[in-house]
Amino acid sequence: MLYMDFSKHYLIAGQLVDIRSRSDLTRQSVEAATTIDIASLLLKNTLVMGNPKGKKEIFLFSDPECPYCAALHKTISELVKEEPDLKVSIFLIPLEIHPDSLWKTDAIMCRARESRTAALRMLENSYQGKQVPRQSCGTDFGAANRKLGGKLGVSVTPTIAFRSGKVLMGARSKEEIRAMLNEPRKGK
Repeated sequence: MLYMDFSKHYLIAGQLVDIRSRSDLTRQSVEAATTIDIASLLLKNTLVMGNPKGKKEIFLFSDPECPYCAALHKTISELVKEEPDLKVSIFLIPLEIHPDSLWKTDAIMCRARESRTAALRMLENSYQGKQVPRQSCGTDFGAANRKLGGKLGVSVTPTIAFRSGKVLMGARSKEEIRAMLNEPRKGK
């Protein structure tokens, strides 16, 4: 997001913050303009948290080495316990700035093919800075999800997408997430 002054002599790049309300106006504008076509998501490369058959669903784009993702993971874990009908489809999007996230994504997703619980534990270990065992199953999940993130315009982790197609970027509170859960699916 770029801003230009009235004289058109100055271009400002960065965040615009309302000091009084402590609101990031740039993030709000980007979120308002960003939607994801949920129907186009291929869920085969996701890790499911919560109720796999849940009627409430969120799509979480996360990086196994992202500290903000780790904070949101704690919040989402609490929300899953409070909302028994919640399904969280996690797309691990390894960002370039995290050097080990690509192989960790592959290892976690390979483990998910055998045990969802064990894969979630590996993800939590990664968020806590604990060792994650290297594992390969011949599929480049990280590269595929990185490509998907680029196609969808997801360049920030964490990003949460809702059935309505709306997104929230960054770590958010349970209240903010819960408020978006009940919005109808886009086009319905």
